[in-house]
Amino acid sequence: MDKTAHTIASEQSWTAERLKDRFAAAGLTPTETAFPRHESPQHPPELIPAAVLVPLIPRQAETTLLLIRRAEGLDIHAGQFGFPGGHHEDEDENAETTALRETHEELGLNGGKIKLLGRLGDVATRTGFLITPVVALLHPPFELTPDEREVAETFELPLEVVLDPSRHERRPHDLNDGSGLIHAITHDGRFIWGATAAMLIALYERLRQK
Repeated sequence: MDKTAHTIASEQSWTAERLKDRFAAAGLTPTETAFPRHESPQHPPELIPAAVLVPLIPRQAETTLLLIRRAEGLDIHAGQFGFPGGHHEDEDENAETTALRETHEELGLNGGKIKLLGRLGDVATRTGFLITPVVALLHPPFELTPDEREVAETFELPLEVVLDPSRHERRPHDLNDGSGLIHAITHDGRFIWGATAAMLIALYERLRQK
């Protein structure tokens, strides 16, 4: 870990209160792109609105992020690592409503354990979605009851991994519309790439702001 990463990750622990303070100034309005600096993502002309919950778990030993691996039988994003979420329904009031509803449907979590912190910038995917990442605290203890039709696995990613820029990768990858570079973070044998990795890097950018 380089000096900058050490300062961000270890200057003091990322407690629930510290995370609240960092997001308080920005509120729920996106103030920055979800892609790393100096990049201009190409947005397809027609995108399906969607939202995901980015749950930060302030455990006693360390703060982690809750991620899922999507079931192999899904039509879109099968087998990929990501956050709980899905496309916007007509009855959803906003991105927060979508993220909370989808998290309840996929993992059985209700809003009582979840404290919303704010948004990161929208992410356009090559599969035709415009995803709003909604960051929240997920207070333990909690019980997960994953919907096996949608979720193959849940796991926790240490926040300090995300806050180490040496773990942020750009890799060549074969995509449906040809080869290209993707964002990626690898941890414990799990390859997190694409939109999810971009959101994690955006979280790093948000938390490193003073």
